[in-house]
Amino acid sequence: MRERRGFSRRTARLWTEAKEVVGAAKWRPLKGELLRKAVDSGEFPSQATKEYLEARNRNNVCIVGIESVPAIENLENILKVGGIDAIFVGPNDLSITLGIPDQYDHPDYEAALREIISKCQAAGVPTLIHHQTVELTTKWLQEGARFVLYSSDARSMHNAYRDEFGAIKAAGAELGGGMAEDVGESEEVI
Repeated sequence: MRERRGFSRRTARLWTEAKEVVGAAKWRPLKGELLRKAVDSGEFPSQATKEYLEARNRNNVCIVGIESVPAIENLENILKVGGIDAIFVGPNDLSITLGIPDQYDHPDYEAALREIISKCQAAGVPTLIHHQTVELTTKWLQEGARFVLYSSDARSMHNAYRDEFGAIKAAGAELGGGMAEDVGESEEVI
């Protein structure tokens, strides 16, 4: 199994930005005009340079982030850039730019995500989703997403601590005749 290294840029709104992401992931350390020629037309300073860069970057994975309305509007052009291995949907940023922060069950959010998945499927590029619950993750896998970034370290720890403290609270209530009290839990969305 080959080692994989990821590269992602979360703000690709235009095909020109997507080209920069592909260039950085697939043809590093080329820069400037040499990089532009490599990405645009497959032109390299020499065949040896091309072979060297292919070997050097062969394990890199290029994932372009789509997190805004302009990015969705330009997605078909972004997907025409060769070298993109997957599209990542940033749910928080996307919901904010849609004017519905963290409302992942809102019809506008769902329509936007369906549009992204549909365009990616048409281009043969998998869509990577990132949601915080099993239910949302399962829903979007069933809708056509093919990569999953699930939850976060903070959320997983929070859930585990909540379960563990629930068990401790139950033991305390049993010992104290049912008088265990919570001091509260953060309302912050993790």
